[in-house]
Amino acid sequence: MAQTYRGPERTLTPRVHTRTGPEDTQGGIVEGASRRDFLRLTLFGTLGLMALGGVASFLAFFWPQKTSPFGGKIAAGTTDDIANDDVVRYRDGHFYLSRYKEPTTGQDVMQALHWKCAHLGCTVPWKPDETFSGNNGVFHCPCHGSIYLRTGQNVAGPAPHPLDQMAITIAGKAIIVDTGKITTRSQYEAKQATVIPG
Repeated sequence: MAQTYRGPERTLTPRVHTRTGPEDTQGGIVEGASRRDFLRLTLFGTLGLMALGGVASFLAFFWPQKTSPFGGKIAAGTTDDIANDDVVRYRDGHFYLSRYKEPTTGQDVMQALHWKCAHLGCTVPWKPDETFSGNNGVFHCPCHGSIYLRTGQNVAGPAPHPLDQMAITIAGKAIIVDTGKITTRSQYEAKQATVIPG
């Protein structure tokens, strides 16, 4: 009986063919990325970039912006601009320049006094017409009544210490106040004042 040729045997299971790719170092064939892998990477990459942008926007919104020169060095004019016994307010730097004859040494001196009250932080105004114990002109806090002399020394009220002091540099006649260097003192001493060169 003659046998007939039926051709290759067919199965019901589909065969999956992959494109051949370059060989890896082990001698096998590297399979190329599928469309599903590409879409998955694109989706996660996009979501990652959106999350990164959101974090960057959040940080940019809440990061403090420097809006005034306070915290840096400020040019406060010259020694010729401020007469003896004058107190001059510098709004941008949050300080007063106080020039006076130092009581114990008799030297011509100057201080940069932070205008924040040592009690609860209120802004302390200079009152040139007020007197206290024979001292003409005082810093008088409107919040709780603390009083400071032109040296910054506290003499009345609840303030626990003198007004804070900022560093002064005098170059020739130019006055530079470093509002980033603020010193808290327990009491005023003559050595704390900057001597004005004669």
